[in-house]
Amino acid sequence: GVGRATLGLFIGLTMLAYPAYLGYRAVKLPQINDVTTDPANPPRFDALARARPGRVAYPADAAVRQRTAYSDIAPLQLSVPLRTAYDVTLTVITKRRWQIADQRPPGAARREANIEATARTPIMGFRDDVAIRIVPLGPGSRVDIRSASRVGTQDFGANASRVRALMEDIEEAANNAPEPKPEPEPKAPVKKKQPDRRK
Repeated sequence: GVGRATLGLFIGLTMLAYPAYLGYRAVKLPQINDVTTDPANPPRFDALARARPGRVAYPADAAVRQRTAYSDIAPLQLSVPLRTAYDVTLTVITKRRWQIADQRPPGAARREANIEATARTPIMGFRDDVAIRIVPLGPGSRVDIRSASRVGTQDFGANASRVRALMEDIEEAANNAPEPKPEPEPKAPVKKKQPDRRK
């Protein structure tokens, strides 16, 4: 009887451990479910706007709470050019198997790159949306990330953790990316020698 009672107690404590952990984090962490590297001008949800009714705009009061709780979250500056930064970011997201909703690479007329994707929390499977904006910064580039929950007002630190981990993976991938080959300079056209008509 003692063995069964001990086993039952262990199972009960195991089932209560995760809710107790969430309760602890709810007390310690701010009531926030939208985290970004740029609170003044966060990346926008365009393709995912329909999936986020009433939750497209970054909450005005979230910036103050975020700066207090997650002061380390800031834009990521890379030494690689815009196109390389976009390629490595897209590769990192693909490896994470997030559902990509939109990808807008940079081009001749676009000096900005954007990616929107949806991630799922590992245990409960909640959908969280991620918007990424990449812009040129001198010879390098700047990456801004926004991660926001679709439901609830408290994310228990999940979005901040996602932003930190994503920045680390992007930075590592950018550091290991091969240097882009310089574009060949256009050759000057060869002038044809005109025949001498005086002869």
